[in-house]
Amino acid sequence: MADEENSNLANSLKEKLHFHNYRYYVLDDPVISDFEYDRIFRQLVDLEENIPGLKAADSPTQRVGGAPSPEFLEIQHRSPMLSLGNVFNVNEFIAWHNRAATRLQFSNFEMICEPKIDGLAISLTYENGLLVQGATRGDGNKGEDVTSNVRTIRSIPLSLQSPNPPPRLEVRGEIYYPLDAFEKFNNERLAEGQAPFANPRNAAAGSLRQLDPKTTSERHLSIWVYQLGSVDGQAAPDTHWEIMQWLRSLGFRINPLIELVTNLDSVTKYHQRWIENRNNENYQTDGIVVKVNSLEYQRLLGFISREPRWAVAYKFPSEQAITKLVEIGINVGRTGNLNPFAVLEPVQLGGVVIQHATLHNEEDILRKDIRIGDQVIIERAGEVIPQVIGPVAGSRTGAEIPFEMPGLCPSCSSLVSKIEGEAAHRCSNASCPSQKFEKIKHFVSKSAMDIEGLGEKLVKLLLDLDLISEFPDLYFLDREQLLNVERMGEKSVTNLLSAIEKSKQRPLSSLISGLGILHVGSETSELLAKQFKSVDTIAQVSLENFEAIPGIGSIVGAALVEYFQNSENLAIIEKLRSAGVNFTENENLEEYVSSFIGLRFVVTGRIEGYTRSELEQYIKNRGGSVSSSVSSKTNFVVAGEDAGSKLSDAEKLNVSIISFAELQNLDRQGLH
Repeated sequence: MADEENSNLANSLKEKLHFHNYRYYVLDDPVISDFEYDRIFRQLVDLEENIPGLKAADSPTQRVGGAPSPEFLEIQHRSPMLSLGNVFNVNEFIAWHNRAATRLQFSNFEMICEPKIDGLAISLTYENGLLVQGATRGDGNKGEDVTSNVRTIRSIPLSLQSPNPPPRLEVRGEIYYPLDAFEKFNNERLAEGQAPFANPRNAAAGSLRQLDPKTTSERHLSIWVYQLGSVDGQAAPDTHWEIMQWLRSLGFRINPLIELVTNLDSVTKYHQRWIENRNNENYQTDGIVVKVNSLEYQRLLGFISREPRWAVAYKFPSEQAITKLVEIGINVGRTGNLNPFAVLEPVQLGGVVIQHATLHNEEDILRKDIRIGDQVIIERAGEVIPQVIGPVAGSRTGAEIPFEMPGLCPSCSSLVSKIEGEAAHRCSNASCPSQKFEKIKHFVSKSAMDIEGLGEKLVKLLLDLDLISEFPDLYFLDREQLLNVERMGEKSVTNLLSAIEKSKQRPLSSLISGLGILHVGSETSELLAKQFKSVDTIAQVSLENFEAIPGIGSIVGAALVEYFQNSENLAIIEKLRSAGVNFTENENLEEYVSSFIGLRFVVTGRIEGYTRSELEQYIKNRGGSVSSSVSSKTNFVVAGEDAGSKLSDAEKLNVSIISFAELQNLDRQGLH
């Protein structure tokens, strides 16, 4: 009898805590004090400690705890977690609406407007009302199992508020870092001498992928649920609006600012209200999401590549702010170019503190008449790299100082020269420390030799310790030396040496790009590799022959000839040769096949695990050609996440839009 009484008491306490969690974290409307909540919680903890058999997965006491995970397991999504297409102005939004209306054959359909939360997409699965799985979006088809971590987020229900929950229910939402909690967390990191996180989204993503759930629990993340994934055993409502109300009744946190609208004008007004008030909420947004309300209409509209035709992200315009230009600093790049950048009085822009911004070059600074001490307008175009738009000339006091490019390199004090006909100023010292660092950083990057685990901090450390002085030295690093480097253990050293060894078999184009030859980027490197097949052949080509090749020309040709006539560069090449680096096209590489001969492709958006150059090389290795814009001659557009206007261009021209997985299938099947 006592066992039954204890079980009933535990269930009663759990129900109370679930109810009060829902009131506090979901409705933001608590009905008891924190003291009373803590008392009930403590009572349940004591009961479960005395009778361990009463502990259950849905107990609020189990939100925090559990052993750290050695890794995140891969989860196959039941249905793909799709990304959204973007529109950036009212004309683009109207064009999206018109395309949907054309497919439906009428324009009078309801839509749902909701804020687009800048966080991390998550899938939550419940069986018989209990949370059994949390998975990240990953590549859309497969994500990572982060169940232990999502269980620590108090706004995610461990059990559903329903006496008859569906046998299986999957919902999708956005996990985010509330701005007040994010600010507090960053202040704590600064107080402890740690670097702050750049923005709430990065912090949320990093927090959710902690191997120890206790660390995640300390970050105070939250969630907005925005979509039903699937439901078994029960009929779901027929519209997105009704689904959101139903999910709210089950205990999910649904944004109260979503709206049901019936016309374009209402969407435009909703978007404008968010532009004006976006900084008044406790979460970061970068636009609104517009969805067709009827699920039947959604089915009829279907998908385009990996994006639904029935929903679109209507992004906010670039944000601007005004702050003081304190100084103009100079970075020295891998080719010796002196690159000016703005040092600013810290200013909030788009939820991020901005202290530096792009200034391009001296000519751009003089053309815009930007002076040190100016009040300047800065902008984050596309919410990415901030840049200085221009000065607020009317606020000048007369104390502002015009900018002059230094005559000596700020890194090595060597003379700086400006090549006639070019905008850049260049350090004359090939052994400049900054150039060395940038050259090695470029050599190991994904666009070149792609040496995983060799980030810029480790590159700088290896340089400071004199373990390397130029990039070929990486292939002669000694295990024992690396084990003596701070924070380098046996496993990290093994992984690094393995990545360095693997890079020896990178394609010839990767090596050419990695050499850091002036004016020679990844596309030119691919052209050179395809045309000449080896480094040794390229080294013997005359300027006249380079100039005759479309896509090379006199400037690039001259840079190539100059590079291969320099004895220091030839010494670097010989050192790479002695290390066993691949010097020829297709040597120990994927065999060239002809499945795409005669076909033209355009690649747009991000595809998980691949750089743009790797995707394009995949197509070129199969005989296809790649262009940067869609035309009537384009055969296929390969689309990934965050694809832009090229999708609508493809639709207008009736060009086939495929995913990377579909491209691989076409390759396997053979198109000819």
